[in-house]
Amino acid sequence: MIGWVNRNEYQQSAKTFGILPLTEDMHIKLGMSPYHHTYATEARIHHHYLAEHQQTWVAVLPIYTQQEQSLYHLLVKQQNGLFSGTKQPNWVVVACEWSKYANGLHIFYKVYKLT
Repeated sequence: MIGWVNRNEYQQSAKTFGILPLTEDMHIKLGMSPYHHTYATEARIHHHYLAEHQQTWVAVLPIYTQQEQSLYHLLVKQQNGLFSGTKQPNWVVVACEWSKYANGLHIFYKVYKLT
């Protein structure tokens, strides 16, 4: 048969790939709550599947909604805020502050920038 692959000819591997869950330590560090099926269902959060597999209250995503862009600009413009000064912001603190606004509909969790 052309195009058929016999998987028995290949060595089996224990490696997997997919969505990685965030650890409990990461939840605490970034002010995130763990996944809660009832909340996800009743609130009809977006990206429910992702949140469940990340084991977070709402999904962890990059900034992409209009509301998130507005929140980012609001946080940047605050005088004496997280982005004031000449140094890079403390990204852990920024992610923790961001988590306070996450609702799974318009605002989603963020993780900090790795340097």
